[in-house]
Amino acid sequence: CLPAALRSGGVFKAFVQGMADIVDVVGALLRWRTLPTAAAVSDVLSPFSGSASAALGLRTNRHFVSHFFGRRGRVEHVVKALVDEAAAFYDAREGDGAGAGAAEDAADAGGEAFGVYHTLPICMLD
Repeated sequence: CLPAALRSGGVFKAFVQGMADIVDVVGALLRWRTLPTAAAVSDVLSPFSGSASAALGLRTNRHFVSHFFGRRGRVEHVVKALVDEAAAFYDAREGDGAGAGAAEDAADAGGEAFGVYHTLPICMLD
């Protein structure tokens, strides 16, 4: 998810924590049923919109987020990582349509969390 230029130089703990704060913003936007576009996330993280993160119930560490952006991290990197992880999770749980055997194997690998996944409501856009 991160470009090779970012990965090759190594990252510091503050970079990862800044990235985690951005993930928290995405999660908060989703809970508020707002599409977490790069622009929406950036608006919440902007130092000029302190009320936006408070309205979402967030307490981000500005130092970590600033470090993430200072090391050429972008909101798009985080969003892509989340989409890639969600796709991998979905593929592991739903299989490739090979039948119930693949789903049962995924259930065994996922444990209790797999059962919770299937109790979620189905949306036509899934």
